[in-house]
Amino acid sequence: MPGNAALPLPTLAEFVKVRREQREWTQKELAERTHTSLGYVRQIEHGGKTNPGAQVLDSFAKAFQLSPAEHRHMLVLAGRPGPTADAPISDGELPDMLEALAPHAAARVQDWRITTANTPFRRLWPGLLEAPNMLQWWFGDPRAKLVHRVWRREATIMAGLFRDYAARPGCREPAAEVLATVQHIPEFRQLWQAGVVHSARPTPYRRLWQPHAGREIVLREVLLQWPTRDGRPGILMLDIIEPEGR
Repeated sequence: MPGNAALPLPTLAEFVKVRREQREWTQKELAERTHTSLGYVRQIEHGGKTNPGAQVLDSFAKAFQLSPAEHRHMLVLAGRPGPTADAPISDGELPDMLEALAPHAAARVQDWRITTANTPFRRLWPGLLEAPNMLQWWFGDPRAKLVHRVWRREATIMAGLFRDYAARPGCREPAAEVLATVQHIPEFRQLWQAGVVHSARPTPYRRLWQPHAGREIVLREVLLQWPTRDGRPGILMLDIIEPEGR
């Protein structure tokens, strides 16, 4: 290909052909190694088969001895969701990263549980890190009402957000575990039975009372997707302290 010719975007056909030629295999040899037919391999390399089945893709991954990144890439090219990429940093590095975000409060959330939090977060949300889950703290810990002067409004939002989460594919089992811990609390039962739903907070801002300082602050909440190393969905919650007077 001439040096100034347009480069093609990645395709499954190119992916398979390049790796076959790198190994100096014929199409027939690749078919034998993957337990497919010569015609099937030709269709893939000519772009006629763009979404082969999972079993075929697995056989290509084994034959080519693909790395995890190559395997994910091939699955994407075939129109299939691949394994979730690794978290940006390891779980062991996360606490130091969260502390570096001070003075803003930051925490890692997975399945409505706070798994890691920095010092400002623990100060702003006393007991939330230690709670079995966020709902149990909101509805079962007296400190939740202490730091929220408009607790009822915030509790309604939390119940609505949890209902939205509980309906998502892959979340029903962990949601059922969380629900079982708060279903006996009358205030939660009332909100849950009302059927309120929130896919996001109506506003990113919330007012929080600081008992140790004797003042109210304004937080702006930012949520970032932060998957676990094993591919489970997770969230990085960042509470940015707004300037006084907002």
